[in-house]
Amino acid sequence: MGSCRKQNARSNVDVFGARRDGNSIVFEGAITKEGEDALRKSRINFNIKADFIPGYNKTIDINTTKPGIINGVITWNRVLLYEEIISYVRSLPSRSTKNRKITVKAIGKSYEKRPIYLVKIEHLGANHVVFFDAGIHAREWLSIMTAMNVIQRVLLADERDHVNLMNWYIVPMVNPDGFLYSQNNFSFHRGNKNFTGCPKWCKVCGVDLNRNFAFKWEKLEENLICSWVWPGRGPASEPETIALSNTLLKYSHNVILYIALHTYWCKFFYPWGYKQKKVKDYKDLIKAALNAAKPMSEVSVDPKTCTFAPEHAGQVTPSGGGADDFARAMAKVKYVYTLELQKSGLYGYHPYDHEVGPFVEANYEGLKKISIYVDSQYQKSSKKIVRDIHVKNVEVSRSTYVHRFSICLYFSLYIIAL
Repeated sequence: MGSCRKQNARSNVDVFGARRDGNSIVFEGAITKEGEDALRKSRINFNIKADFIPGYNKTIDINTTKPGIINGVITWNRVLLYEEIISYVRSLPSRSTKNRKITVKAIGKSYEKRPIYLVKIEHLGANHVVFFDAGIHAREWLSIMTAMNVIQRVLLADERDHVNLMNWYIVPMVNPDGFLYSQNNFSFHRGNKNFTGCPKWCKVCGVDLNRNFAFKWEKLEENLICSWVWPGRGPASEPETIALSNTLLKYSHNVILYIALHTYWCKFFYPWGYKQKKVKDYKDLIKAALNAAKPMSEVSVDPKTCTFAPEHAGQVTPSGGGADDFARAMAKVKYVYTLELQKSGLYGYHPYDHEVGPFVEANYEGLKKISIYVDSQYQKSSKKIVRDIHVKNVEVSRSTYVHRFSICLYFSLYIIAL
């Protein structure tokens, strides 16, 4: 990530979060030596205030003395363990009713052969599909808990609730290997578990699945494999990416809204993400996102800065191979977002126990509002879903395999506003 347009900077700067400090902008994240060089060449004045985030290598403990699920109902007392999520998801079909069919299907398997589940909640007479996925980045636990909350809240909704007029397709854990590794080994792990060719000393191995989709995929040289944003050796090279891509394409004819859940910028990002040019109908996407912003922003660590304001993804951190751009260009979904949820816990990604319930409930209310709004737009038009987005040829290039040493520093980076 990173705001610099040079590929070298984008490849070597991973921004966790940002805030204003007087005339400066403070970024928390990780940077390689190459990233520092790229910032200097771009004439960006910066200072690294801390070479290492205290406790960064520590595994975040989950307090399992608190029950995560009681009688089939998630308590929201804490983050669920991987095994608890899988058990809950597999139990869902038994909760089908005469007006609601629940299907759980493995849409593929991860690099380490774990199933990737799609939960389909389909209501009698409903045609439109709202599609959410979460956990594509392993360390973003709140995204997975939010997806789980959406599932439970839709199941518990009153039969007169508008949510019963839509079908809900949710992939709560795109990256199961990474999530499990994040819980048990390295809490800040981001990518999947494909560590092929990654040096043993590197702490950030794995493919960034949100740089691996087969639309505007961007290569990185092999020497940059020790990078938070390593996109893999080719477009859709990873089984997780293939599974999600094929699922989006399969159901695209009925999908009216696609949201990829992430943390923790507190923003609705709309396409395009691979370039600074916005989609032509971006004003429609802004209007829809504003329906969700208020209920979500009211429950956060800092409601003044965590506004969930809609922003253009490419203006912030231009990068190719993202799931959002793929959904827009290839699946041809009009309303597409990368939703960055609240900052939580000590370092932003791992919520404290007392944050889980309020955050996921607020997030559900926001997601419900934007879903109802988008559905109403199609209902008012009384038209079939129209797919009129022009798709250009996918640009793919091969990596050149060169090995070179790269060191990551974890930092608070001050970029001075000149």
